[in-house]
Amino acid sequence: MFNSIRNRLSQSKSESNRSSTRSNRGLTVEPLEPRLMLSTVEVFVAGETGEEAFNVLIDGEVAQTFENVGGDFDNRDFEVLIFETEDTVTADRIEIEFINDDFNEETGFDRNLFVDGIIVDGAVFETEEPTTFSTGFIDEDGFTGPGFLETEILNVDGKFSFLADGGPTTPTPGEGTRIRVDAIGETGEENLQLQIDGVAVADFQLDSADVSQSFFFVTDEDIDISQLRISFTNDDFDPATGLDRNVTVSSFQAIDLATADRQIARTTDANVFGNNSYTEADGAQPGFGRGGVLITNGFLEVREADGGGGSERTRIRVDALGETGEEILEIQVGGEVVGSFNVSTTKDFYLATVDADVPLEDVQIAFVNDDYDPAAGFDRNLIVSSFQVIDVETGERQVVLPTDSRVFSTGTYLDEDGVVSGFGRGDTLNVDGFFQFQEAIEESLT
Repeated sequence: MFNSIRNRLSQSKSESNRSSTRSNRGLTVEPLEPRLMLSTVEVFVAGETGEEAFNVLIDGEVAQTFENVGGDFDNRDFEVLIFETEDTVTADRIEIEFINDDFNEETGFDRNLFVDGIIVDGAVFETEEPTTFSTGFIDEDGFTGPGFLETEILNVDGKFSFLADGGPTTPTPGEGTRIRVDAIGETGEENLQLQIDGVAVADFQLDSADVSQSFFFVTDEDIDISQLRISFTNDDFDPATGLDRNVTVSSFQAIDLATADRQIARTTDANVFGNNSYTEADGAQPGFGRGGVLITNGFLEVREADGGGGSERTRIRVDALGETGEEILEIQVGGEVVGSFNVSTTKDFYLATVDADVPLEDVQIAFVNDDYDPAAGFDRNLIVSSFQVIDVETGERQVVLPTDSRVFSTGTYLDEDGVVSGFGRGDTLNVDGFFQFQEAIEESLT
């Protein structure tokens, strides 16, 4: 279901990498006599052509050479190559050196090395961390020069050095989970929102066009990858200027900080659901394993495929904005929260998907974090312009406005009577409360 480190790899993998020189991996190492191995370094790496070679350096000296590196960087499929030493080493003593770069413009042949990171005795060190030093790589503007570049790429001979800013050299494995999202934006202005169990916990702002970027979030909770949702939240299209925000999410991961085990979900995996993933064959549609191209606001998450073919899956959409940008909107079905969102000050829509037929009258749109400070002029209010339920398979939808006479609210303020419950009282929840449709709509609105 997921690719993972698999508990420091299987015993057979470990044994095969400890062996003497192997022609198919090209390890150039001396056979080791039986001895006590004190440190283990695991390198997560992929080659562009399968011919790439690199050195593991300890204190600037070649400790081991790996050749013919495989893997598939585009699909986040990294080889895990293991180096063991009888010395106790720390990350600040280790460098990964790409040694056989080659490029032929006529044939398009181009050796490049991609290093996801290393694990030293169970502690994880990523190449995109601001504490990892790179000797530089070539981008669209030419050679970057050396620096803390937060990249995985070595497309010229060069090195990665870890914890090069003098940070702690032996971090103790902690508790909790590190979440990683890999994505490419079309304009460099796209925003991705990370949600855990329906609650927004982080926003990732892409700042480069057509460049793969990695984003991270750490929580002290143990998180399964099925609890994550990755949402594209700021789609925009202006035909007059040609502006068109689109984002492609290639993968996302949940890394256990205590064990370094990781779960990886690629957006082409059969268990990754996108509510609005785009393909050239049929446009933007909900479905599994459709890839991570989002040309309008939408989300990606891991879930079990619906054995009923999707006929009982319902999408709930709420169009809303907040007075302050701190408002929290909950979508509830039958009293259960199926989506929770931080609402921005610009009108946007928020989606939750339920694997069941959901009658409109079972849906509540709730405002749950009201706050008012008259001295500071601070006042949280949630403004809902409409909400709807959509049959995912047929596309049929029922749409209502909070001002409809059939919509009941519990938190709307009016000058004439203050905050009281009632029907059709307006589109704003001024205090904690909810909107709910109170009788079935006979005809679907499309």
